Amino acid sequence: MDFWEVSDLAHKVSKALETWYPGLGDLEVLAVDGGAIYAHGTSDVDIPTSGLHIRTNFGIVSLVGYL
Repeated sequence: MDFWEVSDLAHKVSKALETWYPGLGDLEVLAVDGGAIYAHGTSDVDIPTSGLHIRTNFGIVSLVGYL
């Protein structure tokens, strides 16, 4: 994806999430990058029934700068 496609996608996602997190859609997205998934699970993320897909059940936790 080029910069404009990524920027558009990030904007659409933040606007959609604004239902649960008011004000999120007003944020300026500075970068979009892949990263680690912090979640409970015992199988790979490419398995649809993996516990990694229910990570939102655990909420957001911060520990020494990590979310």
